[in-house]
Amino acid sequence: MRNLVRHAAVVGVAIGLALTVGASGAQASGSPAVNPRWRVVYHVNLKVTNYWLFALTATSRTDAWALGYVPRNGRIASEFLEHWNGSRWRMTTVPGIAFMPQALAASGPTNVWLFGPGRAFRWDGNRWSRVIIPPNVGIGDPLVLGTADVWTTGGGSCNDSFVYHWDGTNWTRYSVPMGLEHVSGSSSRNIWVVGTSPWGACHPGRSARLVAYRWSGNSFQRVNIPAINGQHGSNVAVASPDDIWITSAGFRVIAHWTGSGWHRLRGVPVLAKAGFWVLAPDGHGGAWFGGCEHWSAGVWHAVFAADGCQETWGIAPIPASRSAWRLGIGRFGGREEGTIEINGPLP
Repeated sequence: MRNLVRHAAVVGVAIGLALTVGASGAQASGSPAVNPRWRVVYHVNLKVTNYWLFALTATSRTDAWALGYVPRNGRIASEFLEHWNGSRWRMTTVPGIAFMPQALAASGPTNVWLFGPGRAFRWDGNRWSRVIIPPNVGIGDPLVLGTADVWTTGGGSCNDSFVYHWDGTNWTRYSVPMGLEHVSGSSSRNIWVVGTSPWGACHPGRSARLVAYRWSGNSFQRVNIPAINGQHGSNVAVASPDDIWITSAGFRVIAHWTGSGWHRLRGVPVLAKAGFWVLAPDGHGGAWFGGCEHWSAGVWHAVFAADGCQETWGIAPIPASRSAWRLGIGRFGGREEGTIEINGPLP
């Protein structure tokens, strides 16, 4: 079952970053950078079929969160929330009454946010508190950088998308001329959004280019990026000002900013697998693409998973380590159930 569709919103002025195209691409089956396989450490034993939302975050070795759901008649019947406390994964209570969270983001163990239709809740390390959000705020693609620095999306038209910023007291709305696909950032002065040009967003059957804008602290400004055909499913992932990844749908094109220029990855593997939404920098200059492809030091590394990586709902590198969490799927007692897997040693 595949149901989440990423969406979102963002406007700007043009600036330029140096553009170079290069880089290589060899193929390898294993590497010191990653373990050659994912290992299942937990599965959601609800005695019914269940799946993950594209919602996974790891804030430290002792703190991680994952959000899943139980389907019924093609719709979400209920959600569940899982928490890693440094020793084990366990199910925890979803806050609110009749709250249906569908997005999750955090900046640390005491600043975890859940977004759902019309509502948001924040975990401070001890309890959940409701945060009032504007009516048009969406439920996808939140970015949490601090208790007073939260970004999310929602609303707009085919010509404009909206991004909302929480400063600890108020929400401010910004408009960006694109059909927004994804938001990512590493600091309050390094937030990126990508999407299709306004013309392409208004005419989805026509060819369009991917465009990017960066928030520099005062406004969103246009950034020069490699020429990439704009498609639904494009992505951006920001690890630092010198480690930024932009991809087309299905990773057909991958561009990496290293601080001195853009480098287009060659020899991209065929990633015709579910989970092509998943793009996760590993924090060491490499990145995860989909469920079982990892790029490091100019080499592609295939990583094995029991489900063949056909259902990858999220990957979250564990801070201060070489390990990473993965949300997958498995069959238990004749049912499909969400699995939580690890690459590398447990933290």
